[in-house]
Amino acid sequence: MKKENLLPNEFFITKGVGYDSLEKHGGCYHLALYDAGIESYNIMTYSSVLPANARLVTLDEIDLPPHGAEMKCIQSVAYGEYGQHISAGIVYAWLYEDENFDKKHGGLVVEINGFYSIEVLEERLTLAINSLYERTYKDKGLYLGELNITTQGTDVPNDVRFGCCLVSLCFINYL
Repeated sequence: MKKENLLPNEFFITKGVGYDSLEKHGGCYHLALYDAGIESYNIMTYSSVLPANARLVTLDEIDLPPHGAEMKCIQSVAYGEYGQHISAGIVYAWLYEDENFDKKHGGLVVEINGFYSIEVLEERLTLAINSLYERTYKDKGLYLGELNITTQGTDVPNDVRFGCCLVSLCFINYL
């Protein structure tokens, strides 16, 4: 009996920030998930590729799974403390099998987080995805399409210990 792996189908992108004086994971991370609207799910992290069939949807187009369900995500998460500026971002682009961008091969995703301004973060995301493409897919005869960048940044307030910001590409259903 042949067993097939799940193939992500539809995805949405969300982002959020959270602050907490007590904890990182059980505090500011959960509050960032809450701000992003995905706090009710068991987050499972994926690496950084999209299948050719995947398509971006909006939250208005889909029904979210019930509380406690798994939500598989490609996620960028940044943590900081008292007064630090933190940022997280994701860039994705489709790979095509022809230079006319007619036949989609799949997609490439890059996540970066740290203590960057949004402008620097966007530059780093652009450099990183182009570098990965050049080193891993260009010699396969594939073409990189338009870049889609989503970022989130925040200054951690001085009156709380921990801050978190995140960007999450969330898969909602599978083939």
